[in-house]
Amino acid sequence: MTLPNRLTVTWLVQAREAGFDCVELFADRQSLDYRDREQLGDLGRWFHDSELRPHALHTPPELNIAEMDRARRLFHCDELKRALETLEQVPCQYVVQHLGARDDPFHGKRIDAAFESLEVLNMFARDRGATILLENGTSEFSAPACIVRFLELTRLGNGVSFDAGHAHIRGGVEDGFRSLEPYVRAVHVHDNDGMLDQHLLPGAGSIDWRAVMEWLRKSEVLVASIRDNGEWALPQTAVRDALSRMCLPDTGRRT
Repeated sequence: MTLPNRLTVTWLVQAREAGFDCVELFADRQSLDYRDREQLGDLGRWFHDSELRPHALHTPPELNIAEMDRARRLFHCDELKRALETLEQVPCQYVVQHLGARDDPFHGKRIDAAFESLEVLNMFARDRGATILLENGTSEFSAPACIVRFLELTRLGNGVSFDAGHAHIRGGVEDGFRSLEPYVRAVHVHDNDGMLDQHLLPGAGSIDWRAVMEWLRKSEVLVASIRDNGEWALPQTAVRDALSRMCLPDTGRRT
């Protein structure tokens, strides 16, 4: 869930009380400031004694590992390393990384740029106990078929965090999932109208969730990636109820 305010222990307590098993932390510096050691220390100590598990760390989307300008790309990678240092205080199994920026086309030089970035970042994450998952996006470069091609060409061994909302915009949810299925390790669920990346509650857009859940039901973790615009008095409860409506009885953990 995208948070409008600073992530605190109070919010995490509310998430646990709402019935969530684990959370994905979004390192956007407004909610989770990965350069704030005091905040990271507070969160790390709380998670150490809590049943709520930090499943993944989502890196800042504006940091582009496929940036064509080498100097800018190195700057972005250095900042991503700072974000990954969060794992030293708050250990997570996965890191979710966007593959390129919103409008990036698919071509060889961009593949080379992303490959060089991930060679370094994969090692940096592994040294901190985490695996980087690539998230399919709305650009040509991060479309499901292109991610498969990228992984086949580079043989980096990364998995995928499948984003249902992004796939709905870019070619369809089922086709996107089927092409990425061998690589999928986690799933982001949110809804939209098929044109804009709105991050709505499941059921508030045009995705057919009944059909989708028939082939997502084996996914171990479903991550609700919802934008809270302040319309809910209890956002954790609103997200929990939406997931409960869409999930079949043996679907995996709610995040």
